[in-house]
Amino acid sequence: MDLTLPTAALYALPAFCPFYSDFIGTAVNFKFFICTMELDFGTLKFLSAGKSAIVYGIDDAKVLKRYYEDEDEDESILTERLAFDRLGAHANIVERLDSGPRSLVLERGRPLNKLTRTSIPMATRLSWVRDAAEGLQYVHQHGIIHADVGCDNMVLVGGRVKIIDFEGSKIDEREATSCYKWNSCQGIITIDEESDVFAFGCAVYEIITGLPPCHELEDMENRALLFEQRFAEGRYPEVAHLPLGQLVQGCWDGSLRSMDEVLQALDTDDSIAVT
Repeated sequence: MDLTLPTAALYALPAFCPFYSDFIGTAVNFKFFICTMELDFGTLKFLSAGKSAIVYGIDDAKVLKRYYEDEDEDESILTERLAFDRLGAHANIVERLDSGPRSLVLERGRPLNKLTRTSIPMATRLSWVRDAAEGLQYVHQHGIIHADVGCDNMVLVGGRVKIIDFEGSKIDEREATSCYKWNSCQGIITIDEESDVFAFGCAVYEIITGLPPCHELEDMENRALLFEQRFAEGRYPEVAHLPLGQLVQGCWDGSLRSMDEVLQALDTDDSIAVT
């Protein structure tokens, strides 16, 4: 059983966690009805721990997202359920396969933020951009602001990029409880379609180059402030030489204000030939 956990994730594990007793020296060997399907916790593999849930691999095709037993996280559960109910099926949205009182079973994909750093043909990268753009456009068309757009919230499933993680999204009167990563955020902002578009531009930059914008600031304590200052002053990373450079620039400088406009720009960009 692969249970290598970062220290922060270990301390975040609540008592309900199926592997909790592993950390106090007691073996876990039982089955539990977490959703409508029966899962053997002994076969689950820890994948990640976030602010609201832990994600385990069930098999090559499915993951279990198990929310913490904490009343403060109830809003996250309700928000993500509402998002999936509203979005239904779409080629570029991760599919909800099953659900339980405090859990979801979702289709499993490969994290895009890891794949972008590998040797991938540019034509494939460009197809990823289109997938992500069509997914986010669909999200916005259904009255949802993702609020944490980025390659770490995109996965590759069967050759298609799909958007994941709606637990902190803004839906109707439900305010966002998530926020963008330090290198996808303009600073103190209103979370809306335009802030999602800005973050999408950062994701496109990462998909095309393999690294997030201003990656050289990664190890600096004040990296978020430096990023904000650079962009506020118009000192963007150089993109003129990149495929889709004009599109990325438009997401950053506000000349592209919606995903409809982003898709139009993608269709007419002279620097690429997307099919």
